Amino acid sequence: AIGILFLDPAQLGYDTSFVSSTDGVTTLSVDDNTYKVEKDIHTDRSIRGRGTVCLRATCTEGKNVGKVCVVKDAWVDRSRAVKEVEMLRSLKGKLSNIPELLYGDVVKISTSSGEEVVDSTEIFRGPSPDVEIRDHYRIVMTPYGVPIWHFASLTELVSATHDVIEGQCSLRFYV
Repeated sequence: AIGILFLDPAQLGYDTSFVSSTDGVTTLSVDDNTYKVEKDIHTDRSIRGRGTVCLRATCTEGKNVGKVCVVKDAWVDRSRAVKEVEMLRSLKGKLSNIPELLYGDVVKISTSSGEEVVDSTEIFRGPSPDVEIRDHYRIVMTPYGVPIWHFASLTELVSATHDVIEGQCSLRFYV
């Protein structure tokens, strides 16, 4: 048990791309951009699943400075035919009313030997065909929307609902 005290944070399962300062500010570096994490929007609390975490963040350094974004981390089943990040990439510039993908890729971690590898459940479970393998994906997208209860009027709500339906209908032609 005392040995656990001396383990590196990554060996304990911490995502070392997140850095917390002594004043309570958490930042995340992604693709030469630094994002200040402002709020936990959603955390999947199920025992088994994708372990999805969505955060509201603002870019403080890099090419996206000032953009308010959603950072989404999820553990995606490797056997899934189409991943969310691939779909967002393929739809970029083709549809309106969908988020703009600023970054999307599988997360890589350093092993104890310093080698960069895909953050995957395969590291712990092994490459067994009987067990699903999940890869850790990170997506950064904008704009950050507000919950429907924050709309100022019925007109805003109806307009947002219209955009969702229009986006959903347009999506049928590309999927």
